[in-house]
Amino acid sequence: MRPSGTLTSPTTGSIATLIQETEREDAVIASRRIPKDVTVQLPDVPVTYEPVTVTADQLAANKPAAAQVVSVSQAISLRRRRHKPQP
Repeated sequence: MRPSGTLTSPTTGSIATLIQETEREDAVIASRRIPKDVTVQLPDVPVTYEPVTVTADQLAANKPAAAQVVSVSQAISLRRRRHKPQP
């Protein structure tokens, strides 16, 4: 709410300040009137599909490596060797 005052003795400082505040309020009100959900009509573009040729090298590169099967005791001993504390 705006503080009370008159044109001869405004409480906001000066008439120039009052006019600036009014212009700012008008700008805020105008910005609230701008639509937020705008619909844009774009021209239809034909969909093109080009099949990709895959080489044998690309297929071999995408194959997962074979899983290594290790017993629990072997895994524990390998882990201890890797993380051996330094003396």
